[in-house]
Amino acid sequence: MRAVIRLLAVFLRVGILNELQYRTNLYVQLFRSTISLGTGLAGLGVVFSHTETLA
Repeated sequence: MRAVIRLLAVFLRVGILNELQYRTNLYVQLFRSTISLGTGLAGLGVVFSHTETLA
């Protein structure tokens, strides 16, 4: 019985660590996407600030 409880504790720990890993990955991806969007918009802002006409 003790081995079963210990095994369940290990499964629980692995499951929690797995979820935390993906949650951190989600936050990192959101941060990277925000930085990418910001630099892209800043680049477009520079181009359009130096452009008088589009046609």
